[in-house]
Amino acid sequence: MNDGKPRCCKTVYGSGMGFRGSSCSNPGKEQVGDKWFCRIHSPSGEIKRKERQAIRDADLNTKWERERAERRYAADAVARCRELGIVNPLLEIAKVQP
Repeated sequence: MNDGKPRCCKTVYGSGMGFRGSSCSNPGKEQVGDKWFCRIHSPSGEIKRKERQAIRDADLNTKWERERAERRYAADAVARCRELGIVNPLLEIAKVQP
């Protein structure tokens, strides 16, 4: 059912398609050489998407590193309290505060 408009030339693979895949059904918006690409599969679109993903990954890695450092600090604090003979640090803090 081609209405004269170019279609994206990429082959997409999804769940249930097996190994064969199918052609992207989006209309072609950008021509590179003799091939048409939709906005999703265009080479410039893929570069932008990878850049955005790299920024997201860096943000998540920073968050995970901070959370791991907090857990490590808490574990070290508990170990130090045990060395000092404090069984439950929260109870000791509650005794000190009026």
